[in-house]
Amino acid sequence: MTQYIKGIDGLRAIAVLSVIVFHLNASWLPGGFSGVDIFFVISGYVVTLSLLSKPKTGLSEFLWEFYKRRFVRIYPALIFMLVTVSIAVTFFLPKFFVSKDIDLTATYAFFGLSNFYLSFNGSDYFSPSTDFNPFVHTWSLGVEEQFYLVFPLLFFYYLAKPNKLLISSLLLMSFLYSMFVSGTNSSLSYYILPSRFWELSAGCLLSLMHFERGGRITQRGVTNNFAVGSVIISLGVVFSDKTHFPYPWAILSVVGTLILINAIVTTKKSLGHEIFTNPFLIHIGKLSYSLYLWHWAVFVFYRWTVGLDSIANVVSALFITYILSYFSYNYVEKKFSKTQFIQKVRARGVVLTSCILISLTAFITYKGLSAQPKLSISETANKAIWSPYTRQLPPSTKTESKPTIYVIGDSHAGAYGKMLRSFSDETHFNVVVKSEGGCGITNMKTPVLSSEDACASKAKLWISELEEKIQPNDIVFLATLKSYRLVNQNTIVPAKLDSVLKNQYAEENIELRKQAYEESIAIIKKLSALTKNIVLDSPKPVFNYVAFRCADWYTKANPICQYGPEISRKFFEKYRQSTMDSLLRLQSAFPHVVIWDLIDELCTENTCDLYREGKPLFFDADHLSGFGNEVILDSFSVMIFQNFFEKNDVK
Repeated sequence: MTQYIKGIDGLRAIAVLSVIVFHLNASWLPGGFSGVDIFFVISGYVVTLSLLSKPKTGLSEFLWEFYKRRFVRIYPALIFMLVTVSIAVTFFLPKFFVSKDIDLTATYAFFGLSNFYLSFNGSDYFSPSTDFNPFVHTWSLGVEEQFYLVFPLLFFYYLAKPNKLLISSLLLMSFLYSMFVSGTNSSLSYYILPSRFWELSAGCLLSLMHFERGGRITQRGVTNNFAVGSVIISLGVVFSDKTHFPYPWAILSVVGTLILINAIVTTKKSLGHEIFTNPFLIHIGKLSYSLYLWHWAVFVFYRWTVGLDSIANVVSALFITYILSYFSYNYVEKKFSKTQFIQKVRARGVVLTSCILISLTAFITYKGLSAQPKLSISETANKAIWSPYTRQLPPSTKTESKPTIYVIGDSHAGAYGKMLRSFSDETHFNVVVKSEGGCGITNMKTPVLSSEDACASKAKLWISELEEKIQPNDIVFLATLKSYRLVNQNTIVPAKLDSVLKNQYAEENIELRKQAYEESIAIIKKLSALTKNIVLDSPKPVFNYVAFRCADWYTKANPICQYGPEISRKFFEKYRQSTMDSLLRLQSAFPHVVIWDLIDELCTENTCDLYREGKPLFFDADHLSGFGNEVILDSFSVMIFQNFFEKNDVK
C-alpha cells in the first residue's frame, strides 16, 4: 500500500467542492457544509497512514518529527492567507458590529484556536453575521491542529501495544458526547474537538485496519462500495440538517467517506476508481487545502463589496479563488515542503523556530488590524462622523442640584452616546447608560421580561437598581428600537416594503405587540411610583439600506445598496403606526410620560434621508451615527428642559 493514493485526492475534491458550493449559496447544496466532515475522516486516515510508513523511533524523536511535518504542511499556506487577508481587512473593511469578531478570529487562527474563540464567543457558524468574517472557516483547521496534539501520543501507544482499544474507546466517548451536546449547545457541538474527535479517529481506525490486514478489509462487493459510499455522501451534502449537527447528520458523511476510502484503496479497476482518479478531480484535490483557505475569504470580500448575487460575480469569485489557490499551492505549500534547507534542519529546531515566527507574525498582524481606524481607506474610518459611541460617561456624583438621567434600553440607547455625553458636559447632569443589544424594554413590539434569557435577567436587574437608587427629580429615559427593522447589518438584499408592512399585521405580531404593551404598562407603573420624570423615544426612521456597507466607491454596487439611502416619509409614518398606536395608548394611561419624537428632526416633509449635507445621520439601517447625534442634541435639550426643568434651575 503506497503512501500516496490518487483516489483520495479525488475524494478531497468532492469535499472542497461541496463546501464551496454551500458557501456560494446554501440553497444550492443545503448540506454542503458536511464536506468538512469528509476532510476530517480523510485527515485521520492519511495522517495515520503516513505514520505507519515511518521507521520506529523513541517518543521524543517521534513527536518532534511529527510536529515538524505538520508545521511545514499546514502553516506556510495558512499564514500566507491570514496575513494577506488581514492586510485587505485593515485597509478596506468598515469596522462595526457585524465585523467585530474579525480581528480576534484571525489572531486566534494563528495558534489553531479560532474554533475556541468562535465557540465561546457565541458565534453561530450558520448565523448570517459569519458571512462577513473572512476567518470563520479556520475553525476546522483548529480542530485538526488540536487533534494533532493528542493523536501522536495515542499512535505511539498503539505501536507499543498494537491494539485499537484506546482509540476505539475515545471514539465512542466522543460520539456519545457529540450526541449529547448536539442537542444542548450548537456552538460547542460544531466547533470543539471533543464533539469531532470521533470523525478524525474513524479515519485513523480504518487506516490501522488496512495496515493490519495487509492493505484491504475485503474484496467482496468492492465495486458496489463506490456506489454505496457515493450515495451516502450525497445524502449528507444534500440533506444534512444544520440544527442537528454533527449528530446525527455527520454520520452520513463519515460512513460514506469510510466506504469510499476502502473502495479506493482496495481496487484499481472499476468505474468508481476511474471517476475518483480522473485528472480534474485529482487537480482540484491537490489544490483542496489552498482552495479551502482562500474561497471563504474571497466570498466574504465579495459580500462586503459587489455581492455574490449575479452569475458574473459568482464566476469571477471562483476564478479569483482558483488563481490564489493555484499560487498558494505551487509557490507556498510545495515550496516549503520541498525546501532542502528545512528538510535538513533538525525537527526540534524547525518546530521551535516555527512557534516563534508564528507568534511574531500573529502579534504584528494583530497590531495591524488594531490600527484599522488609522489605516483604513473606508469613509467609515471617520469615527467622529460615523460612530455614535463615546468614552464612558463620568460616574454619577449625586447632588440635589444635578439630576441624574438613567438611560435604559437596547443598542439604540447606546447609540445616543455622543448626544448624552455632550448634554452631560453642557448641563452637568449626571447620565447613567444601561444598554445591551436586544434588551429593549418598552419597545412596543415584543415582550422582553417574560423570556428566561440573559437579556431578560439584565433588564430585570436594571429595574431593581433603579428602585434602589432613583430620586424623585431624576429622569428615566427608556430608549429602544420601536420601529420594525427593514434590514439589519448582515442582510444580503433589501426588503420588499409591501411584504414587511403586511407582516406587521400578522396574527402572531399583533399578539406580540399586545404582550409588549401590557409589559410596558407594568414597567411604567412601577417606575412612576419612583419618579414622574419618564421619557420614551418614538419610532425613528429605518432604512432599506445599510449605510456603512454602502459608504465607499468599492461597495456602492452591493445588492444591499440598491434601494438607496432614503425612504418616503409617508410610507414610514404608515410603517411605524402599529407601534405608535401602542405608544400613544400608553401615554394616555400615564399622562406624565413624555414621548420624544424625532421624525421632524430626521425627516423632511416628503422623505427620510439617511444623509444630510453629505454626512450620515445613521451608521447602519437604524442606529444613529455620530453626526446624527449632533443633529438631535438641541431637540433632546429642549425636550428635557421644557418638560422637567427650567434651564436656570440647573447650574
